[in-house]
Amino acid sequence: MKKEKVKEPKLFFVLRVIACFALVIGITLIFLGTLVFREEKTDFPNFGFLAPGIFILVISFPLFFISFLPKIHKAGVRMVKYLEETAKDDLRDISNNRADIVEESVTKVASAVKTGWDSPTDNTATNTVENTVYCRYCGKQIPTDSKFCQYCGKQQL
Repeated sequence: MKKEKVKEPKLFFVLRVIACFALVIGITLIFLGTLVFREEKTDFPNFGFLAPGIFILVISFPLFFISFLPKIHKAGVRMVKYLEETAKDDLRDISNNRADIVEESVTKVASAVKTGWDSPTDNTATNTVENTVYCRYCGKQIPTDSKFCQYCGKQQL
C-alpha cells in the first residue's frame, strides 16, 4: 500500500517567491541608500532609500520563514516517527527483561513473607538475618544499612 505524496499548496511557493523578491529589493535599497545616493553636504546615508530598504528587509524574513512551514512540519513529523520506532524497540526490550525480573522478585518476596522474613531465601547472603533486609524491588537479601541494592542497583528507602 503506497502513500500518496501530498503536494504543498501553491500559496507557500508564492510566499517564497515574494519573500525572495522583497529580500533582493530591500538589500538593493539599503545598498543605494548607503553607497550610491549619499547626502551631498554630509557623510550620512540617504534615509529616503535606507529606511524603506530596512523595512522591506525586515518584512521579508517572516515571509520567508512562513513559506517554509510545511517543509519544517514534514521534517518534524518524520523525526517523531523515527523516535517512535526507535522507542518501540527499546520499550519492547525493556519490558521483556523487566518481566523476568518482576517474576523472580515476586517469587522471592512471596517466599520471604511465607517464612515470616526470618530466614534468608538467598544462599549467597553472607550477613546474618538480623543485619539484612529484602530489597523491595528485586527481593534479594541486602545489608540493613545499604542505600542501594547490590543486585539490581535500585535506591532503598
